[in-house]
Amino acid sequence: MKYLTDLEIEQYCKDHSSRENSLLKKIRQDAFRFAPQADMCSDQLSGSFLRNIALLKQPKNILELGMFYGYSTFCMAEGSPNAKIPCF
Repeated sequence: MKYLTDLEIEQYCKDHSSRENSLLKKIRQDAFRFAPQADMCSDQLSGSFLRNIALLKQPKNILELGMFYGYSTFCMAEGSPNAKIPCF
């Protein structure tokens, strides 16, 4: 029996998740270009997950705690464009 490695599972998820739009790609690239702690920025896979959760639930309010560069906030806003998203 073949067991999947973490890298294989991650690659499968990336291959089967939605692609990031040009704005999200620019936000992530700018974080890595200008921020010393750029590894704190959410990645494409995490952003896709957050977008899909927001898309499914369609919340009226989303509370973003600990925003770094805003990548995850924009992902959730993309999934639920009418939600109010205060950031702290």
